[in-house]
Amino acid sequence: MASGDKNNQRTVYHVSPDAAAERWVVSQENGDFKREFDRKEDAVELAKKKAQFDRISQVKVHKNDGSMEYESTYGEDPRDIPG
Repeated sequence: MASGDKNNQRTVYHVSPDAAAERWVVSQENGDFKREFDRKEDAVELAKKKAQFDRISQVKVHKNDGSMEYESTYGEDPRDIPG
């Protein structure tokens, strides 16, 4: 079962720079998935592909300085989530 299926929780993938800001890391929030890439574009592509397989998911892409660049949401939010 994908983690996004548990209690209607969203699976969140982050694309962010590593500590040295030399590589890009795709990691699953509250999960054990983590993969590193030389190019940001490759990291974003993998994160989006993984998110599309989860029922409710989100990709959060960060800038080189770690601040948020943009988010993409996949699937339908359950009706009981406000907003």
